[in-house]
Amino acid sequence: MRIPSTIRLGTSLVAMVASMATVTGCGGGEGASLPPSPTPADATLTLMLMTPNAGDEAMLFTVAGPSILGVTARSGLEMTETGTSTANGQTTRTMLVRGDLTSGPIGSLTVRGVDAGGAYTTEVRQVAAGASGGYALRADLSAYRLTTRQ
Repeated sequence: MRIPSTIRLGTSLVAMVASMATVTGCGGGEGASLPPSPTPADATLTLMLMTPNAGDEAMLFTVAGPSILGVTARSGLEMTETGTSTANGQTTRTMLVRGDLTSGPIGSLTVRGVDAGGAYTTEVRQVAAGASGGYALRADLSAYRLTTRQ
C-alpha cells in the first residue's frame, strides 16, 4: 500500500515543529547562554634567577600571588618550604633553595590555570655564598632578581 505524499509531508512538518519546540524550550532561542567552559588545568610558571655572583649556594625567597599550588626546584637543587600564608585570595610561600645557584631557571611554580596570567611577586630575602665564600651571607641583594614567566 502506498502512502499519499501529503501525509508524508505532514508527518515531516510535525516532526520539524516538534524538534524546533524542543530546541527553543532547551534554551536555544535568543538570549540563551552557553554552558560554562571547563576550568583549565593547572599551569606551570618558571622561576628565573638573575644573580651577580658566582658561588651562591643558598637563597631564602618569597613568592606571592593567586592560587599557588606548589613550588618545586629544578634538577640539581633542593627546595624546602619554610612558611605559607593566605590572605585576600593571595598565597605567600617562603622557600629555601640550596645548591649551585646560577642565573637561569631555578624551579617552577604550579598555579591554577585560570590564574596563570596573574600578578606574582617575588622577593629575595637572603643569599649565602658556598664553601669558597665561607658560607657568608651576601650583604647587598639589590642586584638579585627573581621573576616568574610562562
